[in-house]
Amino acid sequence: MLAGYNTAGNTIGSLRRDYGEGTVRAMLVLLWIDFLEYFSLGNGMGRRQVEKMVVHVLETYYYLTFADFKVFFDMAQRNEFGATYNRIDGQVIFGWLERYADYRMEDAGERERQAAFSLTGTDQRKYTAQTVEQIMGDFRRRTVIEPFDPFDHSVVPPLKIPASRQPVHIANTEAAH
Repeated sequence: MLAGYNTAGNTIGSLRRDYGEGTVRAMLVLLWIDFLEYFSLGNGMGRRQVEKMVVHVLETYYYLTFADFKVFFDMAQRNEFGATYNRIDGQVIFGWLERYADYRMEDAGERERQAAFSLTGTDQRKYTAQTVEQIMGDFRRRTVIEPFDPFDHSVVPPLKIPASRQPVHIANTEAAH
């Protein structure tokens, strides 16, 4: 799994909506410039190139969070997307981002799969296809074959009205006069 990957953070798309595109763009430009300074390159990217690339990142990868960029930068610095060969430009970075997005999707799918199969405090082997069929059969029987009867006190207990809330019978009050 991707270390540090977190789906709970605000996406750059939501931050752009909340704080404005200029603010988020400036933050991303600074992050990218800092990231690119890590590499000793003969063919690096200038500030203008980074600014143009950030515009495309905002359009294409609006669903990423700043935590995603931290994980992405760490992975890129460890050459997990491949060696730089003394060159980093928009094409290289977008190739890396595409690979990161694939890793992220695979990781999210794996997390979903693990969550679906992890039953807290129970042994998942207990839940067989037969058990599922029994549960579904009970559900169908209760909802389709046996429609809900509001007067069936085995399903819905009768309403108990406290004595202080019992209705007063008018016939009884007239007899007292």
